[in-house]
Amino acid sequence: MTGRTVWVDPAPVRAHVERLLAAGLTKPQIGRRSGLATNTITALLVGVHGRGPSERVRQDTAGRLLAVEPELIGPEQSGWVNPIGTMRRLRALVALGWSVKSIAKMAELPDGILWPTLAGRSRVIRVATRDRLSSLYEQLTQQPAPPASMGATWARNRAAGLAWPLPCVWSGDGIDDPNARPVNAEYPQASVASQSYRMLIEPPRTADQWAVVVEHLLDADPGWTVARVATRFGRAPRTVRNGLRQAGRCDLLDRLTRHRSVRTRQWWALQVEDLLDLDPDLTLAAAIDRLQAPALERYLYEAGRDDLWQRMQRNKVRRRYRSTQ
Repeated sequence: MTGRTVWVDPAPVRAHVERLLAAGLTKPQIGRRSGLATNTITALLVGVHGRGPSERVRQDTAGRLLAVEPELIGPEQSGWVNPIGTMRRLRALVALGWSVKSIAKMAELPDGILWPTLAGRSRVIRVATRDRLSSLYEQLTQQPAPPASMGATWARNRAAGLAWPLPCVWSGDGIDDPNARPVNAEYPQASVASQSYRMLIEPPRTADQWAVVVEHLLDADPGWTVARVATRFGRAPRTVRNGLRQAGRCDLLDRLTRHRSVRTRQWWALQVEDLLDLDPDLTLAAAIDRLQAPALERYLYEAGRDDLWQRMQRNKVRRRYRSTQ
């Protein structure tokens, strides 16, 4: 028997997995506990690549699946978990060019619940949401990035401007570790032209680092301001200003100040236009939430873009009407 693969009847194993799913477990959870790929479980249940359910199963695979108990354990018991891994996966997919709307559609989730996690505002997320997005992440990172389009360009530019890491910089299970950092993301190697800078996720620590970061952000998007940079890294505006002055880069400070009025008006209008291209049913409340701009209505008025405001208001009325039907 040495070296030979032993096959067994899949029916009892399939029935056990179905009981696990009925008990509230998801396929990614079962996969993690059994040490098997999600596709292996899918093949057993319904088949993959146009084939039907598995007609036989390896004895080792059967043993692993049968050993999984139908009960939630650890943080899964509460139904809520830390969102750090999901946030990183979403940002990595956006960096590849996947829009939030397309991710939500493929994951069969409302895109409204993804934006807070993407922005880092969610404190916890549901286990089911985490597992669904984790499974989608594994699928999308194994296939080519989306082709060039308005949505893909908007997603990539947004990720580059916010320095969101690509999937390739996360090693092993580090993407779920709150203390992990992307590989090759150390500041000493960062420069305006270096790819490693685009992977930075932590606040700069020295004046020179602030100069490198701010210069790259301004090259990617001239609309950055001192307040926006400070918010991006969770620091006070004076920290940004002092860092640039100490680095002798008052020119960067001037650029941050120079575009303040422009960003307050036309820049916001352009952002809303991009969002409406991606989501024609966008409402003003949703735009304010996604752009984190409480004064967005005033910005549009100052930019002379009442048409955008009216369009979002019509979407609001339509949404209310549909909800009453």
